[in-house]
Amino acid sequence: MTIPNPIQTIAGALARGIDGFGGEHGSMKKQRWPGILLRTVLTAGVIGLLFWQIPWRGVVAAAGGMESHVLLAAILLWVPNHAFQFLRWALLVKRAEKGESWSDIFRSYWVGFTLGVVTPGRVGQFARCFALNMPLTRAVGASLLERFYATVALNSLGPLALAALILAGMFSPVGIWGILLLAALSLVGVAVLFLGLCPRILLPILLWIVRRLPLREQLERIVDVMRGLDARRSLELTLLSLASNAVASLQFVILLQAMAAAVPLGWGMAAVMANFFFKANLPFSIAGLGIGEWTAVLCLVGLGVQPALAVAGSLVLFTINVLSPALLGIPFLSGLRFRRTSLAPSCVPTVARQ
Repeated sequence: MTIPNPIQTIAGALARGIDGFGGEHGSMKKQRWPGILLRTVLTAGVIGLLFWQIPWRGVVAAAGGMESHVLLAAILLWVPNHAFQFLRWALLVKRAEKGESWSDIFRSYWVGFTLGVVTPGRVGQFARCFALNMPLTRAVGASLLERFYATVALNSLGPLALAALILAGMFSPVGIWGILLLAALSLVGVAVLFLGLCPRILLPILLWIVRRLPLREQLERIVDVMRGLDARRSLELTLLSLASNAVASLQFVILLQAMAAAVPLGWGMAAVMANFFFKANLPFSIAGLGIGEWTAVLCLVGLGVQPALAVAGSLVLFTINVLSPALLGIPFLSGLRFRRTSLAPSCVPTVARQ
């Protein structure tokens, strides 16, 4: 009896989400439809409820009334935002495989956005592995680390921002519960940040787990990518992740100011960080649509931001930072090639050269 290769399973699942195979994969494609339909219904329901509570005409009017020069400033910040994220991805890929070409790294970066935008929690970003020519185990390891550092930024800055907003009186939990919540948020934020700076602390735990799983050799090769993260590289990756989130929150505040909302820069960025935190940890809808707008309303109401402005700012930011890179990655999808045979470490997907 042949035990299925977990790497092959991962590859097959992502491949079917990108370019479904025929024949034997047909039944598995049919099994995916209920999940896709459920996420679509949830997304439509959340957006419908949103615009039932907040008239869409007000949202459109707010977005259409933005001051053009202020809007341009938010759009220009797209460059450093993605520069930080691309550099984070490139550092991890080069650490996993020094010989990986920059053209493959560039392609894989944009492909991740294209496939991530249609999946809850942006799980589709793991398809970046199939645009690289390194062994798939190393590519999966690099991709997992990239998601790890993105999560570190969101789950450290978010709780710390919430704690700051509570201290400032913008949220008012009652009595002892407020003190406990403040302490818990601060502890979580600092602990997650520490893990980003010292990720190798997790290595013995991960190795202990994977060595008790089937085909532990392949899984160990995935986890082994973490060994190359010394203190300096961990600091660089953490700072890049924090910087990317800081730029995105600044963009949101600028968009609100473009709609004449009197939002203070510092507290506005803290409220937006809290919004990003809630949105990332509630990955129910496609690309977070609807969820992010609701959390934006809840997080910004303490600053006096009207709900229509919060929703408009969230949707415009989504268009700038998520939808536009997703569109840029579409031309690179045709260059991805998948093999139907077993994906051993030496058998990796190839990318068609253009």
